Formats: sequence, structure tokens, C-alpha cells
Amino acid sequence: MKMKKQTTRVLLSFIVLVVSLMAFHAKVSAAVVGTSVADGVDYSPVYNYEYYIQHNPDVAKAYNGDDVATLKHFIEYGMGEGRQASASFDEQSYYFEYPDLRRAYGTNRKDYYLHYINYGKNEGRKATGVTQLVGTTFADGVDYSSVYNYEYYRQHNPDVANAYKDNDVDVKTLNHFIEYGMGEGRQASESFDEQSYYFEYPDLRRAYGVNDKKAYYLHYINYGKSEGRKATGVTQLVGTTFANGVDYSSVYNYEYYIQHNPDVAKAYNGDDVATLNHFIEYGMGEGRQASESFDEQSYYFEYPDLRRAYGVNDKKAYYLHYINYGKSEGRKATGVTQLVATTIADGVDYSPVYNYEYYRQHNPDVANAYKDNDVDVDVKTLNHFIEYGMTEGRLASDDFNVGYYRANYPDLQQAYGSNTSMYYLDYLHHGKAEERNGKSLWPDFTGWCTVRTDTYYYNQGTCYTGLHKIDGKEYFFSDSGILLSSGNGIDVSEHQGAIDWQKVKNGGISFAIIRIGIGSDGDPTQDDSTAAYNISECERLGIPYGVYLYSYALDDNEARSEVSHILRMLGGKHPPLGVYLDVEDTTYYNKYGHDPFSDFRSELNRICQIEMDTLKSAGYGGQTGIYTNLNYLRNVLESSLFTDNKLWLAQYYSSNSSPCVIWQYTSTGTVAGISGNVDLDIFFTN
Repeated sequence: MKMKKQTTRVLLSFIVLVVSLMAFHAKVSAAVVGTSVADGVDYSPVYNYEYYIQHNPDVAKAYNGDDVATLKHFIEYGMGEGRQASASFDEQSYYFEYPDLRRAYGTNRKDYYLHYINYGKNEGRKATGVTQLVGTTFADGVDYSSVYNYEYYRQHNPDVANAYKDNDVDVKTLNHFIEYGMGEGRQASESFDEQSYYFEYPDLRRAYGVNDKKAYYLHYINYGKSEGRKATGVTQLVGTTFANGVDYSSVYNYEYYIQHNPDVAKAYNGDDVATLNHFIEYGMGEGRQASESFDEQSYYFEYPDLRRAYGVNDKKAYYLHYINYGKSEGRKATGVTQLVATTIADGVDYSPVYNYEYYRQHNPDVANAYKDNDVDVDVKTLNHFIEYGMTEGRLASDDFNVGYYRANYPDLQQAYGSNTSMYYLDYLHHGKAEERNGKSLWPDFTGWCTVRTDTYYYNQGTCYTGLHKIDGKEYFFSDSGILLSSGNGIDVSEHQGAIDWQKVKNGGISFAIIRIGIGSDGDPTQDDSTAAYNISECERLGIPYGVYLYSYALDDNEARSEVSHILRMLGGKHPPLGVYLDVEDTTYYNKYGHDPFSDFRSELNRICQIEMDTLKSAGYGGQTGIYTNLNYLRNVLESSLFTDNKLWLAQYYSSNSSPCVIWQYTSTGTVAGISGNVDLDIFFTN
């Protein structure tokens, strides 16, 4: 019984072994690892049995697992047909990638496989992933790659792409570029544009001219690229600045010259050499500006030494001086619009007591005698001051008042008596160095001062003139220092949003002008949405206010409608500072074919008069006014409008140019209680 059990166990073990061997054999048979070697050649760089039969089912069916026969098919037929037999080698990609192989093998597909086996793999050549032809850039030993790209050329020149589609297409395409494309100026690469290269380099234009386009390509290939020259992106001519060994670039720019001198641009039509010659032969002599960085008139104004050397007529001399000396000396060559006059005569500098502009402004007889366009006008003016002005006690500088100087120092009175010129000379030679005060009777005084009925403000002995901020408030003084203003204000609209009027008042604002709307009546969207609130807050806090309406009226009916708009918004209120019409919108008038400076001028004045008269008839006599800018005041609005209507003037300078009731002097003010910028105004005393 024991023997029978052992025999059974042995038999079962044998059966298990046999089954395992059969399973192993079946597994091996199901995945044949095909050979890649034939006649001593290892085709594995380009051939994989499993890949080949998977991607070529006709071969798999024909040879039914015979790996030797399958490899033989690949060698005899597959390579010649360009069949892919490996994920790591694609004959089409290899063909596309390498122009040298195409030149060597043409369309003989098998040779590409064999090359990769024998050389390509070891050379590290890329064998997959290229789906477009990488065209050759070599011809007759020249590499055109710096100016030529096969794909770019065919894409941007469809006639070429249509002409060459067969064998050696990249060679033929390159030959077309060499034989025709360069001469025609065709762009063949994103990195080289013959037109840009032509525009950029005057030296090349001088060498090759405008017609020999091919020369520009060849220059870039042979020299330009290695020199780091720019070859794209220039769309306008960078004109030459050299002629006869002289570089005119410090006073001349081709683009600027033709842009600002259209007659020259028209005459020479893109010829930068001829344009430069015009500048040299005529432009400088005529004083034509040829560069943003040099203005002959400014240079003339700025330097008395040059005016003494070259006078007023030899304009060319100023250009040449700047080229040869002025630029290297750091001289200023732009931005001066008035004569910077000499203050030196016979070795004496009169600048402590003399200023050319001040002297002419305060002595109109001198200005009339010596005109601005006279030769040496500043020298003649200074000589007048020396020979006559000092003796006569004329004011010649804001920094020296001979009357103050004489009255302030008894020792000088004892020394010079009534010899007025000696007081000027004393200050020049002694007084200034001794720190004597030549400007004010109160040399150290700072503060308000009232003389008779006039109020002044002095800062270290000098009285303020023009616009000044004192203790956080703006004040305006006449040229002689008399206070003219009595209040600092703002004008506001819904653009300022919600205003904290308590903060506004606490910040020193003493009045406000409030916009109530724009244009005609009847459209609620033209009401200023913050007008009622702003008016009520000013009334609550006791801030004097006026109102204004932005005018668009083009005829009588619209004028009367605007007055209705004003009256409706006021609701019977009479603003303490009056009711103003804002007249300034040239753009709006132009939109409807009207020019307020010419054909519409008379009509616009009539419209303004209608509105003023209608407001007076409604009970606002003595309270009406017009807001406008200086240009409109001088060139559009009739002076008769302001006979019995107030003027509210916008002029953003340090002083105003016309008498007015209110002066708006900036639009970029900041005031506590208001977010962002706000217009600031000054109210004048009568």
C-alpha cells in the first residue's frame, strides 16, 4: 500500500513537469525574437522584426513567423520601398534632414538605410521626427544659411514652390535664390531682410547703390554677420551723415531733415547722400533744423561769444562750431527761445545789477531802439545801460533797486551824493561782496506788510510777485508786489464724486464754483448729478459759491434751452458769486462743421449774448459771467461781452494775462476732502 502511494506521487510530479515545459515552449513560440543579421551585416540600427511585421501586415502574412525570410524581404524589397522597420529609424525623416545625403543618394531609398547602418548612427545623426525638407544651404562652397532658409523661401515665394516639386527640389530652390532671388531682393530668411540692411547702413549704400541687391546678401554672408550688423527691423532709411571726411551727425539726422523739410524730401526722393549734400550746401546757411538735438536759433540765442564771433547772418558757422567744438564742450544746443544776453563789457560783469530781458521789458524805449533781430542787440542794450541807464537810475534787474540801495546806506549817500551811476558800481565792486542789500528797504523782513492801502508779502526782504502759497493758501501779487487776490477756491462737478465739504472748508478753501449741468434742457442725463448736494453743503457751511453750465449751443433755440436748464437747476437760488456759461469746446463745434475761430465766431458771440441777456431778464443782472480760456478770450469772444458780464479765465501759468474776476490757474490741484485732482481758482479784489 505504501509503495503504491509513492508511485502515484512520482507520476503526479512528472505530469506537472511535462505541463510546465509545454507551457514554456508555447510562450517562447508566441514571441519569436527575429534575427537582424544577414551576410555578416547587422541591420538592427534600422530593423526590428516585431516592429516590421506589426507595421507591414502583408509581410507578416507572407512569411508567417519566419524571421529569416522576413529579414530577407526587408533587405531585398523593404529598404528600396522605404518601409519603416524600426521606431528609431525613419528613412523619410533621414532624407528630409540631411542635404548632403540627398546630394549623394538622390531618391535611392536603400542607400539611406545603409548609410545610417555604416556611418550615420556612429556620427550621431538624427533619424526620426523630421517631417519637412531641411533644404541645403551650400552651393559652390558657399554657405547661404545666414540669408537663406528653404522652408521660408518657398513659403514666402509661392511661384518658386510651384516651379520646383521634383527630385533635388531643395538644390533647385537654392539655385533659384542664388541666380534670381537675391537680385530681385526676395526675402529668404526671417533673420535677413535686404531692404532693412539697405536702410540701415549708409556705407553699404555708398558701395553698392540701390540696384545691386545681390551685393547686400553677399556682404552679410561674407562680412556683415561676423561684424554683428543688424539685418532686420529697419523700415526707414538711416541716412548717411558723412561727407568729405566730416561727420554731421551732431547737427543732422536724415529722417528729421526730410520730415521737417518736405521740399527737400520731394526733390531727392530717398537719396540720402543727395539730401545730406543739400543740407551742407544750403540747409545750414538757411538755418534749417536737421536734428532734434541741434537748433541753430537756440544756439545763437544761448551764447553771446558766438554771436560776437559770427554775427546774425552766418548761420552755417553755428552748425560748424557745434560739430567741431560745441558738442565736445558740452554746450547746450536746444530749448532756448530768448536771447541769453551778454552781461560783460570791458572785462566787467554787470549781472548783479543788470538783466537783459528785465531791462528791455521795463524800458520800452530801449527795446524799440534796439530790435531783437539787430546784430549785437544784446551788446547794444548793455552799452545803453552802461552809458545812460545807470546815470538815469533805470531799473535793470529784479535783484537790484538803486533807489533802495541809496536810501538804505547813509555812508554811500555821503560818498556818492547824487551820482546815481556810482551806486550801481559800488554794488558791483564792493556792496555785493559785503553782503549789502541792494533790493529791499527791509533786508531781513518776512511777513505781511501794508503800506497805505496796499498789501505786500515779504520773504527775507524780497516782496512776492505772481502766484505764491503762504500758510497753505494761494495768493496772487502784481509785478510791483501788491496783493490782488482775496480768496482761494475750487470748481467742481460730478467728476469729483462725493466731496467732504467740511474737510474742504477746514483746508482753507474760501469759495467754490459748482457745475449744474451741460447743454440744453430736457435731458435729465445732462444734469450734474452732484449739483444739488454740492450747493446745499456750501450753503450749510457758509461757503460762498457760484454755478456754471457747460455750453454746447449752436443756435438761438439751443441758447434759450441752456438758460432754461440753468434756471431749472437753480430753482430760484441766487448764488453769491454768480452764474457762468462755460464756452470752450472747439471739438464739439467742429463736429457740426463750425469753426469758432472763423466762420462761427460771430454766431458764437451772438449765442453768448442771448444767454447773458436772457439770464439778466430772469433776474440775474450783475451776476452773469463767462468762463473761457486765453485762446478763446483773445481770438473768439468779443470784448463787448465782458462790459457787464464777469470773466472767469482759465490760464495754467504762474500769472494770468488778462484782468478777470476769477482765475483758474491749474487743473491738477489737491484739496482735503476731494479724491483726485481738482481745478484751483483765485478770486480777485475789485
